[in-house]
Amino acid sequence: MNRLVWSAFTAALALATAACSSQSSSPKADAGAPPCNIVCDDPAKPVCDGTRQQCFGCLQDSDCSLKPLGSACVQAGNFCGCNGNPDCAASQLGAKCRDHACGCDGPTDCMNNASGPACVGSTHSCGCGADGDCTSPSAKHCDTATGACGMCFSNAHCTDPDLSACKTSDNTCIPCIVEADCAKSTFGPHCTNTSCECSGDADCGASPRGTHCSQGATLKVCGCQADTECAASAFGKRCMASSDPAVSACGCTSDMDCPSGKPCNLVAGHCATP
Repeated sequence: MNRLVWSAFTAALALATAACSSQSSSPKADAGAPPCNIVCDDPAKPVCDGTRQQCFGCLQDSDCSLKPLGSACVQAGNFCGCNGNPDCAASQLGAKCRDHACGCDGPTDCMNNASGPACVGSTHSCGCGADGDCTSPSAKHCDTATGACGMCFSNAHCTDPDLSACKTSDNTCIPCIVEADCAKSTFGPHCTNTSCECSGDADCGASPRGTHCSQGATLKVCGCQADTECAASAFGKRCMASSDPAVSACGCTSDMDCPSGKPCNLVAGHCATP
């Protein structure tokens, strides 16, 4: 056996032995159980029983601390789950033990649950039942079918004209998926690789960013060339640097640059919009 192979073998053996060391007090292992000669790298079966040289989900309750399906080691199958409701006290799935797995049968099983106050019938797990159950500003809408909170589940949830399309793969609002998504975009009316852009000055006549279509770092976007072009802009009276360093856009540096009654959002760089 060459030195490289021997080093790999001894390293793997050391990892396996370390993985099993915490199980020496298990009632399923003899006091003099041999060390493990296998590595338990399956997340569903991370615990090794040295006597049987097999990997299991658990050998004792301490192996199941904070597991969502329950804090008990169900000995019939050596998996983490529950034997009764007390084993589900900390589970985000619900406070009810259902067939050795934590979950819920109704809203009473989801009181004060971090996942949400509603019991989702399709999964018997706690989640949201309405938008009001979603407290994160970045995920304030509820998909009642799954009980999950997200930024959006339809285009109607994406109210920013520059982020008007709902990307359903991760439930986030993005500039566009199809051309129609750019109809109200301040950058331009054409969708290119999920970004809105302009093709000429005619596309920017109503854009509060400016009336000129300029070549940006990667796309052509609406912008300005002088303060005079921003006199009537809802974004502000100043032609200034924008998020695209290659294009200037109308914006503000103080409330004085904004239409009456509108504050200057210094983070966004333009006057507050409805």
